[in-house]
Amino acid sequence: MMKYVLVSMICSIVVGVAGAQERKRAYPVKKQFRDTMFIYEKDNAGGDELSAVLLNENDRSSGNEQYIPSILSSDRDPFSGIAAFHFGNSRFRMRGYDAAYFRTTLNGLPMNLLDDGGTPWSLWNGLNDVMRNTTSQFLKPNEFSFGNVGNTVAIQATPGQFANQTKMSYSLSNRAYTHRWMMTWHTGKLKNGWAFSFSGSRRYADESAIPATFYDGWSYFAGIEKQLNPRQSLSLVVFGAPLKNGKQSAVVNELSMLLGKKYNPNWGYQGDQKRNANTGKTHMPVAILRHESRINNLTTFNLILGSIAGSRSITGLEWYKAADPRPDYYRYLPGFQQDSVLKAATAEAYRTDQSVSQLDWGKMYDVNRNSRESVLNANGRDGYTISGLRSHYIQEERICRLNALNMAAILHTNLTGNITLTTGVQLMQQNNRYYKEAKDLLGGDFYVNHNQFAERDFPNDPDALQHDLDHPNRLIYKGDKFGYDYGYKMRYANAWLQTVWMRKKTDFFLALDYSYSQVQRVGYVRNGLFPGNSLGESEMLHFSDPAVKAGITYKIDGRRYFYLHAGLFSKAPFADNIFISPRTRDTRQEEVNHETIQNAEAGYIINSPLFRLRFSGYITVFRQGLNVLSFYHDEYQTFVNYAISSINKKHVGIELGAEVRLNKKWTAGLAAAIGRYYYTSRPQVTVSLDNDAYIVSREPLYTQYFRIPGTPQEVYGLEFRYQSTGAFFATVTGSYTRSCWLEFNPIRRTYSSLEGVEPQSEQWNSIIKQLKLPDNFTIDISAGTSWQLKRAAKNGYARITTNVGINNCLNNQNISGGYEQLRFDTDKKDVDRYPPKFFYANGLNFFASITYRF
Repeated sequence: MMKYVLVSMICSIVVGVAGAQERKRAYPVKKQFRDTMFIYEKDNAGGDELSAVLLNENDRSSGNEQYIPSILSSDRDPFSGIAAFHFGNSRFRMRGYDAAYFRTTLNGLPMNLLDDGGTPWSLWNGLNDVMRNTTSQFLKPNEFSFGNVGNTVAIQATPGQFANQTKMSYSLSNRAYTHRWMMTWHTGKLKNGWAFSFSGSRRYADESAIPATFYDGWSYFAGIEKQLNPRQSLSLVVFGAPLKNGKQSAVVNELSMLLGKKYNPNWGYQGDQKRNANTGKTHMPVAILRHESRINNLTTFNLILGSIAGSRSITGLEWYKAADPRPDYYRYLPGFQQDSVLKAATAEAYRTDQSVSQLDWGKMYDVNRNSRESVLNANGRDGYTISGLRSHYIQEERICRLNALNMAAILHTNLTGNITLTTGVQLMQQNNRYYKEAKDLLGGDFYVNHNQFAERDFPNDPDALQHDLDHPNRLIYKGDKFGYDYGYKMRYANAWLQTVWMRKKTDFFLALDYSYSQVQRVGYVRNGLFPGNSLGESEMLHFSDPAVKAGITYKIDGRRYFYLHAGLFSKAPFADNIFISPRTRDTRQEEVNHETIQNAEAGYIINSPLFRLRFSGYITVFRQGLNVLSFYHDEYQTFVNYAISSINKKHVGIELGAEVRLNKKWTAGLAAAIGRYYYTSRPQVTVSLDNDAYIVSREPLYTQYFRIPGTPQEVYGLEFRYQSTGAFFATVTGSYTRSCWLEFNPIRRTYSSLEGVEPQSEQWNSIIKQLKLPDNFTIDISAGTSWQLKRAAKNGYARITTNVGINNCLNNQNISGGYEQLRFDTDKKDVDRYPPKFFYANGLNFFASITYRF
């Protein structure tokens, strides 16, 4: 009901304001730039934002015909403003697209990683004061890259763009961290042509909202720019954001009911200290060198070089021939117990005994300290025996070490007064290496580099159990590599061209892109199960992918626009979706296909001082996608690999964003997105064992018309903003999200899982149906003000700014996401044996900051 009320309100305001508002035309402003004139249209509602268009002298009309200004891709979008700050609590993704379908550049350098296509936002966490973002929505043209199906974000972080200023701030929060300190200093452009920028921040919490989730983050930025001459500048920026933090896990509903929605099974007491077994660590410094040249008054050329180098890791528990130490292991839960008395006793133990409900570190240490064993032929030396405390529990660290070198060259020119041409090339090289290290032996003397599943499956083959056949029976000490050790070599190159043609009543754009990519697996150890195809370089795979997008905008007048955009894309698959079990071998999917994407969008825009609106509809079709899932399969009693191909999807929907200035002090904003994102095919799955190249089965997945999981497909927001004649402002926003579906387990949607079950029966439906998550409603409040202090600084001014934001004022702790466990009871067909796991919203949370700048 709420969605219909909101949509009705939006439509009423749109009709009322559009009908009552006086139409105002844009008039030319005489500002000469050789033979070119700029027309500016200032939007009073938007503050300092200007719409500008180039007009050649030959195109000026001698009559009364008016040249209508075009829409800039940087114009503030009323929908995105609400969506970015208020729908994130429900894990909203724009149009349901995955992160790989969005693009980001920093100082013109492409920042999307080649291993998964996503933007590594964490690399510049805490550096807000030196990053300026411009967003080109979806298929709109932009000046730094060809773009993608989703938004393209261009971040500028060059020192020369900032005025001389020093800024210091402190923030207090109960979200991921408790305290944040930031300091930034810009020299501005000095008389000798130099400019410098420095920024640093510290974010930390001994424990955040979730138990044992500590946070320790630092950030640093150093930038230097030199104006070489009036037409050339050279800049270098270096930044990084090292972070260590404790992780939380999704939990089954049974435990959240017993222990609360903030229950985290990842930790336990070691002595009197909380210790989290799953901790993350990231540090990938970035360096970017940029040369900007203005060839003439109409042409610029940018050459950018950059590197990313560092690692990310996460710790976890590993055990060998020992009981599962995780307190949320399904066999330990009250619901698994068949006897009612035992079930009640188990539930009581979870409520009252933290050695049951949390990790028991003391027990793991005791097991290791009482496990004196001898290892024969240790470290590959025949007859060499070592005795000592063999660890059966250890804490491992799963590490990805990354090295990337990127280059971009961009030429932008104004061919005539109303035709611009932008062209560029991008070259990217990225090497990833994945391996494990023993972080803590938990009281033992050593661990042994053996594959316990292979040891069980092939008891008479002494080679099969070796993770590293060239170093058999290797003893592992703290800090040593063990288990898998492999990597990817990835290369990417593309060339793109874009032209924009602006006319009196219509604008056109056309963009072409051609990319070439390579991917190769590299094994650094010879696995005992696959000695012939685990060590060394695999065959190099090559992909060529064209893309095209085009659009037209009809300018009804200086305030109203209608546009139509369309695009065709071909995408190479990512390495993790090509190789079935890269940890052990270089086996690939049977068919490695390019994904194809067709996209079209139409919209209506109103830009005026009192009213802004964007209403759009879109359809995006994805075909021939790939995916690989690896998990423990209870029926086969080993890890298996699900290689899924022929994944087709359709995303269709409408978006509406509006902002109306009610009077001089009050503004109302509305946002609504109604989408239908679903699978349109029955993907094919090939099942293979991790310890054997044998293919167990090939069968379709019965997931046609399943909804795309992990994001709400309907979102609605209503916002009221008060802006005083001074500096005080206050905002109240209500958000309603619905139609969010849980990440589903493909095992349950196969013929082998449904075999023997009567079609359309209650049991059949319980196995195959997709779980829909509850709707969410939140209210957020924010306010802020500032004071200018006279004579407080040498340059004559200083300002103090304060901001306070309270999110989720109703303290809703509804489900925000989750997944079905990748396990299924194939014998009894019992869906409750492995119940789904959920994440919950944090409830009421706040952020307060004070900033001093001079």
